[in-house]
Amino acid sequence: RLIGDTLLACGFLSYSGPFNQEFRNQLMNTWKALLKHKTIPYTNNLNVVSMLVDGNETSEWALQGLPSDELSLQNAAIVTKARSYPLLVDPQGQGKIWMKTKEQYNDLQVTNLNHKYFRTHL
Repeated sequence: RLIGDTLLACGFLSYSGPFNQEFRNQLMNTWKALLKHKTIPYTNNLNVVSMLVDGNETSEWALQGLPSDELSLQNAAIVTKARSYPLLVDPQGQGKIWMKTKEQYNDLQVTNLNHKYFRTHL
């Protein structure tokens, strides 16, 4: 099951970032169907977040202000475990608050497209 679970986790990290919870579930179901077709074993009820992150880290995220819903935990796993820099679309501002708290000692710079010095921040 390790190979199938690893493929699902890699697919999750690589491709599911910009999508909502419903489409992420559709992606996982499609990938599971492909694995089943190719007879690659995988865990049926795989929780990708618990595979990528231990309970201590999710508890720390909660202390830093991250909501405990599944989508927020998945987004946090993508932000912290992906190799590339993810685009954070955050209409409610919860992710922004969490990132500011998480990275407050690492000289995080927050900007937006309308900022006067946006290009110099990049």
